[in-house]
Amino acid sequence: MQAAILECQEQALGHADVGDDDAFLLIHGANYLTAFQVTVALSGRLGTRLPVRLVMRYTTA
Repeated sequence: MQAAILECQEQALGHADVGDDDAFLLIHGANYLTAFQVTVALSGRLGTRLPVRLVMRYTTA
């Protein structure tokens, strides 16, 4: 699960230097739109709908 979250974050941000302890919203370029992109990508991988607020609230993988 953690690897899937990191891959979705890296894809949304366009770079692969995201660590599992990095606060997603503090990483350069992260904002509500990228949080939405992570949510959509992760929802697709899991086959279920996730609310964006989860990515906004729990900012580390």
